[in-house]
Amino acid sequence: METQPRSNPANGVQSLHRALDLIEAILGSGPMTLRDVAARADLAEPTTHRLLNTMVDRGFVRRLPDRRYGLAAQ
Repeated sequence: METQPRSNPANGVQSLHRALDLIEAILGSGPMTLRDVAARADLAEPTTHRLLNTMVDRGFVRRLPDRRYGLAAQ
């Protein structure tokens, strides 16, 4: 199942839309590299990196030893 980002910053908080786009991108395909997550969410890599690091700190995303990102286990 491939999930496409659905950001609509006009209807909310842009950074939250972007973070949710990243979660949806990972959810649709499993662990991914930073570059792949950024491409799938249509975001710049530095923005993606900052958002992913915040989500790792908060426990929503995990960074694997091979530097891919995946959703944290529930």
